[in-house]
Amino acid sequence: MPIRDVTADGGTLKIEPLRNFPIVGDLVVNMGSLYAHMEQVGHRAVLPLSEEPSEPGVKPVAKAVEDDYIRLSDCIECGLCISACPISTTTATYLGPAVLAGAQQHGLDGDPNLLALVDCADGMWRCHQVFECTAVCPSNVEPGLKIMQLRQAAMRQRIRRLFGSRK
Repeated sequence: MPIRDVTADGGTLKIEPLRNFPIVGDLVVNMGSLYAHMEQVGHRAVLPLSEEPSEPGVKPVAKAVEDDYIRLSDCIECGLCISACPISTTTATYLGPAVLAGAQQHGLDGDPNLLALVDCADGMWRCHQVFECTAVCPSNVEPGLKIMQLRQAAMRQRIRRLFGSRK
């Protein structure tokens, strides 16, 4: 949406840093916790700093290597979902919508430690289903829906364990 449409008829546009992240300066926030949590649930940064090439320029990547960098479909890791989330505002230890959506996409079956990470007080159960995260997502990832799907998957895992089934 063009700025002139938002500020038409004397409207005001307020620009401020993302909420729920430590402010580094002016509009800059430290999003390191988001990226660290994303790696915890099995989603690597598109290019971790440790693997950044020393020479500038774009290098072709082999298909096998490219598959290691697939993240949430269309997620641009902007942090807007965390900034809009009322739970992230009140609970600094909450994993947040992007991380939980990443865990849902990664799947609980692939990593036994993943269920323990997200199935806790500051994980998927902390979400109060306000869906502000979904409302602000510029990529239509629908993190709120993915959190609800993650809960369903966790409950299926619990039932399987209760009845001793592996599938």
